[in-house]
Amino acid sequence: PDDVSDISGHPDSIAEKIEAGIEALKIGIEEANENSAADLLLAMAEMCRLAQRSITENINQSIASTERGGRKNQMTSDIFDRGAAKVKTFDEKDKKVSDRFLLAASRILTQYAMNLGLGAARLVCGDLDEVASLDGEDLPEGPRVEILKLLANAKQASIDSAAVFGGDLSAGPVPEPPDDETEPLHTGSIPVRSLTSPSMSGSLAIKGLQLDVERMFTEKVPTYPHPSKILDFTRNGVVTIVLTTAINAFVEKVRTCVFNTRGFRQLYVDLEFVRFILPHYVKDDILAEGINSLTILDNLLNEVKKDAGDRSKDIDAINQVSFYNPTTGETITIQSIIRTFLQVEDDGREVGFQSIVIQES
Repeated sequence: PDDVSDISGHPDSIAEKIEAGIEALKIGIEEANENSAADLLLAMAEMCRLAQRSITENINQSIASTERGGRKNQMTSDIFDRGAAKVKTFDEKDKKVSDRFLLAASRILTQYAMNLGLGAARLVCGDLDEVASLDGEDLPEGPRVEILKLLANAKQASIDSAAVFGGDLSAGPVPEPPDDETEPLHTGSIPVRSLTSPSMSGSLAIKGLQLDVERMFTEKVPTYPHPSKILDFTRNGVVTIVLTTAINAFVEKVRTCVFNTRGFRQLYVDLEFVRFILPHYVKDDILAEGINSLTILDNLLNEVKKDAGDRSKDIDAINQVSFYNPTTGETITIQSIIRTFLQVEDDGREVGFQSIVIQES
């Protein structure tokens, strides 16, 4: 309260004012900017990480100090070297505290990334039933607005974590779409072609068998990091968790839908656009957990497409590398759709392409 002079000696009034202050704080948190919670989590994670560093530095200084006085300590210690035992006990206690601070920083940072990922998941999954039920012969003009909002979350995570951990704001420049219509889109290291051979077109049994075999050799990664695991404290590690969380939710939602031809085509464009732009947000690097960021995300995108193909009314939908509109006689490839989308100005769009591009300062 601004004026507490009138509550002296009145415990009930103090308790009431404290309760009122707590309620006001709750309201303030609820009305805060939607980024406030994310900023708070990042700040808390960095505080814990700095505390862990401080303790580690103190341990190292203690060890160095002990080593400098080593001969003197040996002369003054008795046969059982109690002095050395005390130093060891001191180090173990501090190391335990240090490790707990590091684990706390990891868990808080994981929560930050998962919150952004779940927010993005709600966006891309919210209208997926409507997308799946799209009918007609119209061809996709580009990725859905919800996909761009998903990537906007990845952009936010990339910029925020780079500000905390240092380094470049992005993983690399926006890739150039291939000029050759037959050249596959890729994530930078893993070419992405049709998931099944064109010769298998029309053979549902063979298609299903091949998809099952591909799933057996797909590298798996948990949706949510184990609480005891230490997160990779890098921009790349944080963005990977954001996208992994969102796309895993996408996988689960797709399994509840049945896709018409037009709906599957739109999903196909969405997935390939995400695959195309991934190198802008995620590097082709091995994280501390021993996994490759692009490989994991690429596999998840393939999983979405496979599951949607299994649930498509058009059994050959997953084999398509281009779309044909019998009404207009137009045939268009994924590459040309993405290239046209990138070339058209953002004016009039609800979410423009430039809003998901990270500009290096």
